[in-house]
Amino acid sequence: MLPQDPPEQDRQGLHPVPRDGELVVRALRPLQTLLERETADRRTLQAQSDDLRARLAAAQLETAEARREADVQRAAASAAQSHVIDLRAQVDALRDALAEPPPRPWWWPF
Repeated sequence: MLPQDPPEQDRQGLHPVPRDGELVVRALRPLQTLLERETADRRTLQAQSDDLRARLAAAQLETAEARREADVQRAAASAAQSHVIDLRAQVDALRDALAEPPPRPWWWPF
């Protein structure tokens, strides 16, 4: 009679060889739980990422609108300053004209 290895042990005789699918399922349950937890975490992070992207897009839109408004205001202020400079030049010219009487013609006796 030849000695037989027990069928539930591997060649080294250390670990039982799973012959039943139930053993495999039992061994994979913790991994399934970890996978489900990681999947839920990934979905949560993805939702947070999507929310942050939407908030960033809204902030960029607000920034662009504010920049456009500032450019309009800057252009209006520049035009107003130009107009003020022109008006001051006209006032100075009128003031100078009123300060000195016009020259009298050569034939004016007085």
